[in-house]
Amino acid sequence: MKALTASGVIEFANQSGIESTVDRICYPAVDAGESPVMVGIDANIFPWGFPEVLGIDHETGATDSKYRRPTNGYALSSGVVDELHWKFSYSSAQAASLVEAFGGEFHRFEGQPGGSKREGRLGIQEYQNLIANRNVDFVDSDPGDDAIVDGYVRYDENHRKTPFLLSNDYGFIEKADDAGIAAQHLRFQSTLPRRVTTSWDVVADTLYYLSILFGVLVLPKTTLFGVWSEKADLNWQREEIDINCRGTGSNLQTILARQRRIASEFERITG
Repeated sequence: MKALTASGVIEFANQSGIESTVDRICYPAVDAGESPVMVGIDANIFPWGFPEVLGIDHETGATDSKYRRPTNGYALSSGVVDELHWKFSYSSAQAASLVEAFGGEFHRFEGQPGGSKREGRLGIQEYQNLIANRNVDFVDSDPGDDAIVDGYVRYDENHRKTPFLLSNDYGFIEKADDAGIAAQHLRFQSTLPRRVTTSWDVVADTLYYLSILFGVLVLPKTTLFGVWSEKADLNWQREEIDINCRGTGSNLQTILARQRRIASEFERITG
């Protein structure tokens, strides 16, 4: 559900409540003396770029009728970042056991993040993207809900800025509320709609997220590898997956190569 929500296929289960909170807390009149609003993100949702999905990212979010940005940047907790550093990777023996259980596609998993650890690796990439491309304050804290919330309390007391925390953890939200820190719970849908209408961009984002989440997706005529043995930091930074076109007589590889040349030329001209 996280991947489908992040790509825009479905909305949050409490979408209307989130929007009400955003209307109440965001769009500060900074020029009139109101404190800037800085978004804080809990580890359980960090990988998925939900501030942009919700339209409250200070660069991509739309302005209101008074041309005010929804937020003014991010306040990122060191304790949260520590929780994203999940170290487990598959050994050759573990990769072999996956092949035996699920099929030959899994032989390429050796040395790559295992299971839910891929979600943590995606979170580290999101963190790196934010500090490189957004206005970011750093909030010092240890890992754990209590320590993280305490860090935001100190941040709130020592800065003329308002932290606004997002999490999928009710306990974390309750601790923030008790401490007087603005926070919003993000609740995912429990069921999928039978049919949705969406854009090809959303489909592409969905396939990317699902290939990372599951490690491999076997589709008609092609297999998408979210991780593979040789995947390096640069591949993560470029948000790359490995596409294996299957079957004889398929022109899919030719189509993909042509489209990639077009995309590369467009990036060269516009970059």
